[in-house]
Amino acid sequence: MPFGTRTIAKNVSRQMKKMEKDIIDLHQRWIKTEMSDKYGIIEFCCDDIEISPTSGKSIKGKTNFLNWIRESDNGSIIENIEISKREVICLDQTGSLKADFKTTIKTKDKKKHVINGQHMWDLVNENETWKVKRMTWEIR
Repeated sequence: MPFGTRTIAKNVSRQMKKMEKDIIDLHQRWIKTEMSDKYGIIEFCCDDIEISPTSGKSIKGKTNFLNWIRESDNGSIIENIEISKREVICLDQTGSLKADFKTTIKTKDKKKHVINGQHMWDLVNENETWKVKRMTWEIR
């Protein structure tokens, strides 16, 4: 391999690792925010985000997503979110993330429920910041 090609390959590899790290950081910030302020996750979304919940129709746009979060709020508290089998793929200014989750919720009547599932995100890099463009999940 010619020297210049090796240098380009190393730079691309370094850039890909940085993009992957940035996407994982976003995922971790989302989870931390969701546990403390479920409405705060909206900051991680594109203006034209599309949400496809397991049950129900797709939701398009930040405002509609925020309204859906408010309408879905039954007073439950997220106590913990465990992530496993996280996979990140990125290319240029787009990426995707897939992960399994185990969420522990405490209801208003103090009962605990565990929800297992998988979510998938499509992401775009807007002005050096990764944003969620599309999100879907399934509950198992």
